[in-house]
Amino acid sequence: MIKKIIITIFSLVLIISCSDFNSPIDILDKEVMKYGIDVGLEDSVISSKIRDRLQQYYKDNGYYKLIFIGVPKLNIRRKILYHVW
Repeated sequence: MIKKIIITIFSLVLIISCSDFNSPIDILDKEVMKYGIDVGLEDSVISSKIRDRLQQYYKDNGYYKLIFIGVPKLNIRRKILYHVW
């Protein structure tokens, strides 16, 4: 009987302590939405967004971090391929 009570109390404490848990995926999604930089934009837009997002992330978190999202422009991929060959 005492085992059942202890297991029940332990289970309730475990459930209550884990009920307000944010997974790392949720946190990363919020960061991507707020600080992500789309690399498919024009170069001038990307450079201004980098500057803005770096300052904003530093202001919010105390250190610098860049998050790149999206697919690069097609013409940049061609330039890279021509330089490789």
